[in-house]
Amino acid sequence: MGLTPRRMGFVIEAFLELQGWKPLAIDATVPLVQVSTCPADHTPLRTLCTLVDGSGHRRVRIGCCPRCGHVTYIDRPTKVWVDQYYRSSWDADNLESRLNRLEQHLPTKLPHEKTGVRIALGLDIDRSRPICEIGCGYGANMKHLANAGFTHVVGTEASEHRAALVSRVFGFDVFTAPFESEDAQRQLARHAPFTLIYSHHVLEHTYHPDKVLEAASRLQSAGDYLIVSVPNHEQEPSMGVLLFMPHLHSFTRMSMETLGARFGYELVDDSHMHPKNVNLAFRKTDRSVEPAPAEQPLANAVAKYVRALQLNSQYLGRRRLWWSRRADKAGQLWMLWNARLDARHWNAVVRRHGYDLHRSAMISNLRRRWTTAEESPLEIQFGNELTLLYK
Repeated sequence: MGLTPRRMGFVIEAFLELQGWKPLAIDATVPLVQVSTCPADHTPLRTLCTLVDGSGHRRVRIGCCPRCGHVTYIDRPTKVWVDQYYRSSWDADNLESRLNRLEQHLPTKLPHEKTGVRIALGLDIDRSRPICEIGCGYGANMKHLANAGFTHVVGTEASEHRAALVSRVFGFDVFTAPFESEDAQRQLARHAPFTLIYSHHVLEHTYHPDKVLEAASRLQSAGDYLIVSVPNHEQEPSMGVLLFMPHLHSFTRMSMETLGARFGYELVDDSHMHPKNVNLAFRKTDRSVEPAPAEQPLANAVAKYVRALQLNSQYLGRRRLWWSRRADKAGQLWMLWNARLDARHWNAVVRRHGYDLHRSAMISNLRRRWTTAEESPLEIQFGNELTLLYK
């Protein structure tokens, strides 16, 4: 790629606009553990990018599976820490007023059907048999399915306030626990086997997605269906993959297919695949399923970040790295010495490209690397504390 190791990264001096995201200092108060193998096939992960604090001591590695291309945090907060975050802190800003608005709004006007719901409605299955949603959010998907004639709908939701709202507004049985937890599995077993288990943009948040699918397989019989929608690493915003802590995983089509195959799920419908979303339907089978490995997934992943973050361009001095919230679109922009002129310059860029771009950080060139290019193709340093983002 014609890049020197020093240029394969940058220093984040400060976050500027985050549009609803918040910084989380990964200091000694946040306990970290290592997860060194791919959840899809247990292949040892290769380091894709290393995040390093200003001292060079505190580090978080993002890994890529060299077989299926799955991208995930090698170093991450403990599962106890993450479960507690989802139980009480996730999506909790302006909570009371937002829940009041949702409680009034949801019964009269549901959001549009998600792709996975449309896939489910096209399946030839007995709608009187139980179905389960993993991570049901505010219950809109469950309600769409109930409106379509599914009469036995249950769900799990790790967030207490979300689960309570679903039960209160729609009356569904929602278990407030991670789907794969012993408590949720015990309660779900009373309804099993499920003709359909469905999940929309949840698996990327789970600590061990392989344990989620293993638990799902125990609750289904041969011929039952699993529908999964997750962001597609191919076009997932690069800065989100690297820094947005709640997305512990970034799936490729191959990693999702490989993960399903591990637990007896055969791919039956990929017609809703999208560059931005992996939307797949599986059927539980007793046969062994073995997808082929991807081609050069680590090299392809590195190329994605080099391209998206403009690491193949020459820059000097401090500048603004901006990125889109909804697409893998980013860029680097010179920062002007005058704060007022710089603000006007930035506002002009936002107007030209759209409000969707409005996340940014002030960055500068690496002066030295704490890792070698062989250890970690990419390196992002922080002027002070290593910081991930959340909401």
